[in-house]
Amino acid sequence: MNKEFTLSFIFIALFTNNIHAYNTNNSCEILLKNGDNKKAIIAAKKLTNKYDAYFCTAKANYRMKNYAIAINEFDESNKYADLPVDQLYSYLYKGITERDSGDIKTS
Repeated sequence: MNKEFTLSFIFIALFTNNIHAYNTNNSCEILLKNGDNKKAIIAAKKLTNKYDAYFCTAKANYRMKNYAIAINEFDESNKYADLPVDQLYSYLYKGITERDSGDIKTS
């Protein structure tokens, strides 16, 4: 329980302060906000920042319930994270995806 509280506190602090390098206004994110998941994946391929491209593609695949693909994309995004907080975002979303795919132990 103590680990869960500590991790929750860290994530809340990071989300609250918006301390991350991920560009939430890229073309892929805009399409995701509009619910155009397939178009978002196409737009992500055109992004120059590899972290942004993999992370946004993973989010789109998660929303389409392509969990295995999303997990792999979150792993790839983690490799290109510029800041530790971006790595935490990748780990967080990957864990959520694993949970939703039914892989509770791994998440």
